[in-house]
Amino acid sequence: MMLLFMGRSRHEKVHFQRRYSLSLLTRKMEVLENRLQRLEARLSVIDPTFLMKSREQGLRRRGRTPRLSRMELFGIRERLVHYCSFNWPELVWILNYAQDASDAARLIQRHLEPGIWNEHEHLYQNADQLWSFVKSKRYHGDPRQVADAMAGVPKLSWRTSWNRCMSDPTHVSLHQRAYRDYLRRKFPERFHELLRAETTDEVITILDRARTDDVVIRLLRAYPERVLTILEEGKPRGT
Repeated sequence: MMLLFMGRSRHEKVHFQRRYSLSLLTRKMEVLENRLQRLEARLSVIDPTFLMKSREQGLRRRGRTPRLSRMELFGIRERLVHYCSFNWPELVWILNYAQDASDAARLIQRHLEPGIWNEHEHLYQNADQLWSFVKSKRYHGDPRQVADAMAGVPKLSWRTSWNRCMSDPTHVSLHQRAYRDYLRRKFPERFHELLRAETTDEVITILDRARTDDVVIRLLRAYPERVLTILEEGKPRGT
């Protein structure tokens, strides 16, 4: 720092110090903002009502009040990611098997387990929006996509909910019950090989052939003895 001041006038030194201090402050604010966002994402799953109230009280804005606050939307989205990925074997079967929105609502009521935060009711009561999304080109078979589209419904259309959620993607991991369908979609060759595997050694060999840094593949490599059980748990129940 002292070397940077050599040969400079007093005015230049003061100016440099101010710029240097501002740079440090900016970096510290970025670090704190990232920490805050991660904390809010975790708390939104635990107590979304508290977060929504505190956020709205602290960030009053002029103009029209949004129909759904950012934190409320993301809180619902995170809970739906947990719910949809845990129930994904049944839900993806329903979305593929149902004939229309009313049929999807009936099957969701019958086959999906109740959620802690009324996620079950949220899906079947808004099955028309869910069906519209599933039949659109934006759906590619991922439970996180369903959560993005359905988080804002019915206060928002699924398209608005999707766009707002996609601007800040979720960091919630998929439940392992969704891994079977994930492998089928992303790594079909390795998936069919794993279905034929009978031992942990065979599983290790197959996963080693998947030359990728994909997060699900990494997790399966870390626990190869669990892979066959996880594939079995990924089958739909009672359908």
